Amino acid sequence: MKFRSAPRRPRLGLTACLLAVACSRALAAEVSADDDLAQLPIEQLMNLEVSSASRYEQKIREAPSAVAVLTARDISAFGWRTLGEALASLPGLYVNYDRNYAYLGARGFQRPGDYDSRFLLLIDGAPSNDAVYGQAAIGTDFPIDVEMIERIEYVPGPGSAIYGSNAFFGVVNVITKRAADAPGTQLGASAGSYGYRGGRASYGWSGAQGADLLLSASRFTVDGPDLYFPEFDTPDSNGGVAEGLDEDRATRLQANARYGEFDLQLAWAERLKGIPTASYEQTFGVDGAQTRDERSSASLVHRHRYSDTFEAVTRALVSHYEYDGAYVYAPESNHDRAGALSYGLSVQGTWQALADHRLVMGAESRYDAQRDQQNYSSDPGQPYLDERHSGSTYGLYLADEYRWSPRLLFNLGARLDNDSVSGRKLSPRAAIIYAPGPRTTLKGLYGTAFRSPNAFEQFYTVEGEGGQRGNPELDAEQIQTVELVLQQALSDRAMLTASVYTYRVHDLISLTQAADGMSAFVNQGRVQTRGAELGYTRRWSDTAQLRASYSWQLAQDRSDDRQLENSPRHLAHLNLSTGIADTGVLFGAELSAVAAQQGQQQQVGGYWLANMSLSRALGSHLQGAVTLYNLFDHEYAQPAGADLLQNGVEQDGRTLIGRLTLGF
Repeated sequence: MKFRSAPRRPRLGLTACLLAVACSRALAAEVSADDDLAQLPIEQLMNLEVSSASRYEQKIREAPSAVAVLTARDISAFGWRTLGEALASLPGLYVNYDRNYAYLGARGFQRPGDYDSRFLLLIDGAPSNDAVYGQAAIGTDFPIDVEMIERIEYVPGPGSAIYGSNAFFGVVNVITKRAADAPGTQLGASAGSYGYRGGRASYGWSGAQGADLLLSASRFTVDGPDLYFPEFDTPDSNGGVAEGLDEDRATRLQANARYGEFDLQLAWAERLKGIPTASYEQTFGVDGAQTRDERSSASLVHRHRYSDTFEAVTRALVSHYEYDGAYVYAPESNHDRAGALSYGLSVQGTWQALADHRLVMGAESRYDAQRDQQNYSSDPGQPYLDERHSGSTYGLYLADEYRWSPRLLFNLGARLDNDSVSGRKLSPRAAIIYAPGPRTTLKGLYGTAFRSPNAFEQFYTVEGEGGQRGNPELDAEQIQTVELVLQQALSDRAMLTASVYTYRVHDLISLTQAADGMSAFVNQGRVQTRGAELGYTRRWSDTAQLRASYSWQLAQDRSDDRQLENSPRHLAHLNLSTGIADTGVLFGAELSAVAAQQGQQQQVGGYWLANMSLSRALGSHLQGAVTLYNLFDHEYAQPAGADLLQNGVEQDGRTLIGRLTLGF
């Protein structure tokens, strides 16, 4: 009974923000550091090195994907509060929020009942998807404070050839800050609309022999708005208004340490979220419905360069996840719980001894000691579910980056996984990358991926009308993709990126309902997604930059050509940041447009949104910032999942948050 979301509703209103964008073309005062990516001309940005596409550092123009990078400066300039808000600014990505969890959609695909399990979420290269739901946490349940993120690398397309299961539609690698990125002591405080208040403290220390230490602690609480749901508009249900039920609070602790060839990352986070929507036929308007998510992890990495041509990386990882959902059926309540404990070990070597070849080979294993789920009534303590399982997976992968000539590059790779759930799966990929000139890159990409069913899909069984049956016989779902990418530098400061793609999914794991009212996950249906993306980047100065994109996407059920739910046909994003001349103020404007989506019952209308952010140094040690979200106070909704009576879920109106950061 873990909570889920879906599609959307509302209107427009963006002209004023476009005018603000046009008026903000003044050259910036110096705000960013000398090594910020924003200061690099486009040709250097095309040669920027990324590590997530192939598990080793390579130039972005030579990566076998249309990799996108967001930096700490972007996070600051636009005031993003969550990982999901940052990702939603990228081509082909959109996020739906059901007032409990945030769900990432890519290229027209976001399935009801899917907890972002078709994306692999890495933190400093370590997998963070849990072992029960396979969830990639991108909302306020993400375990890292966004102000501790140095950069985000998004690799669209299948990644199982390198990463195995879950890397179905893409890989997100969140790279956290080191001591050099946040030296000394920093204290932060924030406050804003809907009773928002938060605090953060960090300490960064650097010593001899490459030793460094970064510690961070943060906490926020927001009371949330009162929400109106017309589906519950009766005198017995407070006229459909959920008052004081949307609370959200989280605590995060993080430690990054480095000494010599060793890196240690520790993280712990707990998030508690009220449920105002009366999901799963709960009693509406009653206090006590909430979900609790706790995540912790420890990762130890050893890197050693044995020669100029060979480097080895070894990683040991332990991760734990605990979920507790309290659902109120007055006067009784129901508890839904899950616990996951995983151990992982991986070894990877990168070899460049052969002329014009770079080989990467690796082996990794993961043992899920706990994949447990329970469901019970608190009064009179009646148990309904107690499933305790374990699992394991082993993978071997090999990839070769072969430079045929200075202009032509081949990237070939494959991975063999042996999964205790799905058995053996082979995932090949191939890329041809051609650079006819220093400013032009053409990529032809072919990829495959799979996703093993998770414990929730296999074993969650609560009998009764509206309940769910497990399906231990589920097989992995699989995808084949073809994509063409053009990256063209139009000048020293402008770049165009265009791509067209087609995805074919078979053995899709979908939640279906039987005649007796019970639901179950089954391997059913085939899906085809086709689309095109166009992106434009322009930089006028160190701080003045524009990023815009348009995406057309069509995701259809191949059995009847029906467009999928939660699938907007059109997406548009625009992000502009610039200094306001001679004021020291950094201005950020963010515009987004999402077309209508098909909901569980009917279509949910599209919407436009605008955000605006201003930041400025208030002294040698103090930085201030203020962000307005939903600048024009549009009323809009996003799709609701099958667990909700609502077709669309109301989203926040205009929201103001101010921040102060003191560093010394």
